[in-house]
This record gives sequence, C-alpha cells and structure tokens, in this order.
Amino acid sequence: MKKNIFKLGLASLLLFSLFSCGITSIRGSDKNYSEYSDFYLSSLDDFYSMEEDRYFIYLYSNSCSFCDDIKGNLFDHLEENKNNLGIKGYIFNMFSNSNAQGKENRAKLKEKESGYNQDELVKEMSNAKPSSISETYFFSTPSIYLIENHMFSNIFIGNRVCANFLDSN
Repeated sequence: MKKNIFKLGLASLLLFSLFSCGITSIRGSDKNYSEYSDFYLSSLDDFYSMEEDRYFIYLYSNSCSFCDDIKGNLFDHLEENKNNLGIKGYIFNMFSNSNAQGKENRAKLKEKESGYNQDELVKEMSNAKPSSISETYFFSTPSIYLIENHMFSNIFIGNRVCANFLDSN
C-alpha cells in the first residue's frame, strides 16, 4: 500500500513538473510605459494600419494592476524585438473607463450587448476578420490583439495569457 501511494505521489510530481515547464511566470517591472514611447500606438485609428504585415497591439491601463504584473514580460519582449527578431509590438493606454479619455477610446470600438458571451464575440471576430476599430470588440486590460495582413487574427486576454504570448513570440 505504501509503495502504491509513493508511486502515485512520484507520478503526480513528475506530471506536475512536465506540465509546469510550459507555464510562463509573470514579471513586473519598475520601468514605466513612458520609457517605451517608441512603441506607442498614437491612436486607436491606427490599429489596423501599421506598416508591418504581422504585429500586435498591447492594450493596458495605468490603473490596471494586472497590467503592472506583466510589465516585465512586455518590456522584455519589446527590448528583444527592437531589431525585428520577432513580432513587432505596439502599446496603447486605454485609460480607465471612469475618465473622459477612457470613454472616448471605448466609444471607438464595437459595442457589446449586455450579457455578452466573450467566447462567442471572440469567435465572431475570428470569423469576420475585422479591419477597422469600429468592428473590433474590447474586453479588458491587459489584452493583446494579433494583427495579420491588417486584419484581426487573434486576441489574448488576461495577465497570464498575455505573458505567455509575450514570452513565446
């Protein structure tokens, strides 16, 4: 009996070790977004019109603690890809929806109906391949929108999912 419990514990530990290798750690940073102004998207209107065929837009808010959690992941990615070694990234501050700038930013995006299902709306965007900001849903910060051929390709929402994207691209 003790041998079986030991084997089960050992197998569990091995499985955990195997699967945890693919999990990215989230890394904060003392740096500020202003130190990366070269990567700023000047306006949401430029969302689908950058010169690259493949890039991402990282949406954050200064009041978002989850965004702070992965600043290190973001800044490391931007630093590592300054010389076009990976996917070019742009950053845009959505601001809080409690201030005028935040409300103005959100008004440019496609409005969600109350009681929306996020998975269904993401699927809708994946099928429709929007190429304008007015056809694009916004869910929360942090978010990464992958743009290919000047159309929506994919979205990554939440600090762990965004950190994984940043560390693997």
